[in-house]
Amino acid sequence: MKRIPGGVAAGLLLLASLCAVLNRPAAAGKPKDAHEAQESAQHAPTDSVSLAAGGKSFAKYCVPCHGAGGHGDGPAGAALKPRPRDFTSSKNLKSQNDGEVFEVIKDGGASEKLSAMMPAWGGTLNKTQIWQLVAYVRGFPARDSLAKAHATK
Repeated sequence: MKRIPGGVAAGLLLLASLCAVLNRPAAAGKPKDAHEAQESAQHAPTDSVSLAAGGKSFAKYCVPCHGAGGHGDGPAGAALKPRPRDFTSSKNLKSQNDGEVFEVIKDGGASEKLSAMMPAWGGTLNKTQIWQLVAYVRGFPARDSLAKAHATK
């Protein structure tokens, strides 16, 4: 298994914020403006170039809170209440659509009635970078399963 670079810690911070969004119940009937509706209808890219770019952003911005492996165990995350989300658990990701994850990363946890500890990254990352990050975060359950399978061999 490859080691994730130290910059991944920053990405884990972002990932923890995403987890908070992903675990919240869907907002039934929540009014959305035209921009929000358009963002929610979009999906994260799945090509390898986008996933690699998302991994670099995760390493740079999210790892401190979410940890290099996406378990919510980054060095800065240990002091946070609530703890950063564990992205390796599919139950933490399955109920939210890509647009909602995008919004949490862009506007922060508080904007989606989640943890205020999740910062807004919309001023730092552009839309393309945020979509790449969404795609990377969505891949944590599969990557974690593969890592566990290889570890038992």
